[in-house]
Amino acid sequence: MAAGVVKPLSVLDRADHACDWRCIMTNHPEMSTLPDGTALHPEQLTPEPGESMMKTAIQRVLDHFEQISRIPRCSKNEAAVARWFERWAGTHGWPSRRDPAGNLLITVPASAGCEQAPVVVIQGHLDMVCEKSPESAHDFARDPIRIVRDGDWMHADGTTLGADNGVALALGAAIAEDSELRRPPIELLFTVDEETGLTGAKRLSPGFFEGRLLINLDSETEGVFTVGCAGGRDVQIHRELNF
Repeated sequence: MAAGVVKPLSVLDRADHACDWRCIMTNHPEMSTLPDGTALHPEQLTPEPGESMMKTAIQRVLDHFEQISRIPRCSKNEAAVARWFERWAGTHGWPSRRDPAGNLLITVPASAGCEQAPVVVIQGHLDMVCEKSPESAHDFARDPIRIVRDGDWMHADGTTLGADNGVALALGAAIAEDSELRRPPIELLFTVDEETGLTGAKRLSPGFFEGRLLINLDSETEGVFTVGCAGGRDVQIHRELNF
């Protein structure tokens, strides 16, 4: 998946996204003018039902993403961000463990009344593509990503942003923390070294997670769900060329 800029705030203009999985996105809290530049008065900004909760939820996602972005996490260098998530899980009393490949699993209990629901696995990957502009002095081994907000858009200062797949990690954390959400038992499965060969996914230990319903949050098109996947394969083709 390409790692560039991300617009995590766009679809919340549509009320049909106000569902139990509302922690995905919401309106930008600083949108206080009409398209023609006319300023809106505070009394005109009364939120629609549920809008305030959605704003809180998206801010939680962005807060997590910014924290994650402070931790260097190039492919094959995910140990620090895995430790951060282990500490985060520990503050909530949620068990976590890693398999020999370095993949991380955090077990989040169901909300009250949903304990018997099937376990849902929310999966993303810990690593990111680490590229920078020629003039950047950024050191991916030690420097945090410098996030720039430009209206509704977020991008990085001279480097890749890491929204692939940091947004998935942030969404998983936000869903787990949302006490207003009625949710089944959740397993947060964060794999390693996706960008250079799907290494973590290929080396998942048998029985490492329990759930049989998995939602992968590493996709490319907003609002599109892919149901079913045959997997991925690298193909090398050798052919003699005569000129």
